[in-house]
This record gives sequence, structure tokens and C-alpha cells, in this order.
Amino acid sequence: MNWKVLATVVVLLCVAAGGWFYTQRSVDYDMGETPAVVEDVAPAPQKIVKETLAVESEPDYQQAADAVVTAPDKVDNSDEVVRAAAKDLSENLASWLSPQH
Repeated sequence: MNWKVLATVVVLLCVAAGGWFYTQRSVDYDMGETPAVVEDVAPAPQKIVKETLAVESEPDYQQAADAVVTAPDKVDNSDEVVRAAAKDLSENLASWLSPQH
């Protein structure tokens, strides 16, 4: 008989015997005492924390926030406001947004 076939048959028999042993062992296994009933514990009240940025707690935050250009209310004719906001962020960005004549 070929050794490869014999080795395959032996491995399959070992796997089958292990499966049979496992299933027979789990059927006969006594769980012992039943666990006590667990009481429902009410969850602890959650502490609600207001999320703020670290920058908001700085004293000069409101001054810097007031200096920022506000967003336009309407899209129509808002080019100048967008250019001013871009210039506030970066001069290079503002140059990209300006019309080239």
C-alpha cells in the first residue's frame, strides 16, 4: 500500500476518533449546580460633560473669533466675502480665488 494513502487514512481515523470522543464527553458532562440568578443592576448615572475645544477656554478666543470673516447668508454675490475669508486664512489661497484679468 502507498504510504501517502496509509497516512491519510490514519489522520482521518484520528480526526474521527477525536470528534467522537469530544461529542461523547460533552453529552455526559454534568454541569453541576445551576448558577444563582443575577440581579439586574441599574446602570450608574452618566456624568454629562460639555464638550469644548481647548482653544475656547483661552481668554483671547472671543477676540479672535470676532475677527474672523463670517460666512455669507446667500450664495448670490458672495464672491467678495469668500475672498476676504480666504485672505484671512492664507494669502496664497486668496490669490488662487481672485479673478485673473
